[in-house]
Amino acid sequence: MLKTQQYINGKYKIIKYLCEGGTSYIYEVEEEEYKLAILKVSKQPTTLLNTQIDNEAKILAAVNHEKIPKLFDKLTMDRHYHGIILEKLDGVRLSEIIEKERRPFDWREVLDVARQLADIIQAFHNNNPPIVIRDIKPSNILLSDQAQINLIDFGASAALNSLEQHKALGTIGYAAPEQFENGVIDLRSDLFSFGATLFYIVSGGKNIYTSNSANILSENLPKAFAHLISKLSETNVDERYDSIDLVINKLKKVRPTFMERLFRPDIDQPTKT
Repeated sequence: MLKTQQYINGKYKIIKYLCEGGTSYIYEVEEEEYKLAILKVSKQPTTLLNTQIDNEAKILAAVNHEKIPKLFDKLTMDRHYHGIILEKLDGVRLSEIIEKERRPFDWREVLDVARQLADIIQAFHNNNPPIVIRDIKPSNILLSDQAQINLIDFGASAALNSLEQHKALGTIGYAAPEQFENGVIDLRSDLFSFGATLFYIVSGGKNIYTSNSANILSENLPKAFAHLISKLSETNVDERYDSIDLVINKLKKVRPTFMERLFRPDIDQPTKT
């Protein structure tokens, strides 16, 4: 591991160690202009781990969106360890907010997260060529104090129909079942991850495969929103929505029905935290 105050390539000073990812160590660094950034460096100088770092650089260079980190630099350390310098984005990991802080989310807050996340997914799916993110999950979503979200970690992402997509990558409980069966089939695999992540927020940290998932959704959300999340997270890919564009249109229409407001007045009131 790298040491605090150590200089990388004579250009980036290590400020502090942040965390360990699946394939990399992550540090906060200072650039020459005294700007803070993020360094991701492979844990081991293996082809697999270095390739994931290189792949993230390629993906971030291809997609431009204000809620994903900008790629500043690529580097090699000690001749064998690949690394990237990324924009430092605001926010706390959604998994930490829910699992450690135990913060509940009102359905309108979940809807706001859903709309922001859908907009990010759309940028990848409408890219040329389209890109499957493959690792959408709560620990890769940052939520700021201003309720803005950012999405991070794209080492597993792949262009649609590329050879890389046929490798079984992703996180159980969030990656679509077909990712482990035959590799990613199409862009709808990200829709499953999207739905599983929204269920995680609604349920206060539960897995989409929990036996009473339908009840959890119906008890906490307007009917239209509950149906949307349920359809997103169908294990059969053909039963999900066809595209993120369609999902975005559905999200715009989510609101309590007249009958819900009449018989469930709580559904129209924000949760007190």
